[in-house]
Amino acid sequence: MLDASDEKVVLDLLHSAGFTTEVTRSDNGAAEIKVDDGEIRFWIFFQACSKGPDTCEVITFSSGYDLNWTNLEDVVNAWNQSRYTKAYIDDENDPFIEFSINMLHGVTRENFVDTLGWFMLEVEEFENLIGWGQSAETSQPI
Repeated sequence: MLDASDEKVVLDLLHSAGFTTEVTRSDNGAAEIKVDDGEIRFWIFFQACSKGPDTCEVITFSSGYDLNWTNLEDVVNAWNQSRYTKAYIDDENDPFIEFSINMLHGVTRENFVDTLGWFMLEVEEFENLIGWGQSAETSQPI
């Protein structure tokens, strides 16, 4: 079983699947993992860590995009009606998609890997929808 109390287990799983990672820490010491497979980049945030970084209960997959695009609200609203991931627009008008997993009491490694696969498929679809990478003016995911 896999839970959110030890990021090393998640890192080992990601590395064995061929991902490169970079770990930083939030203000409360919880892991924030930048993940890259060569085509898709995203973050894994360890959250709901009320008693310290080794007590986290939630893992959130997140991908954000620095975009200059209008009418994002319509795209985000349509996306949220039929997807597992949820999209939102931050205070700088940049779109994000996220998916959170309740890790309290653990999930199987297979479940975690399958959920990660769902997230990555939806990232690809979201990037196609917003035209990510189709313009010379695009930048890296945030």
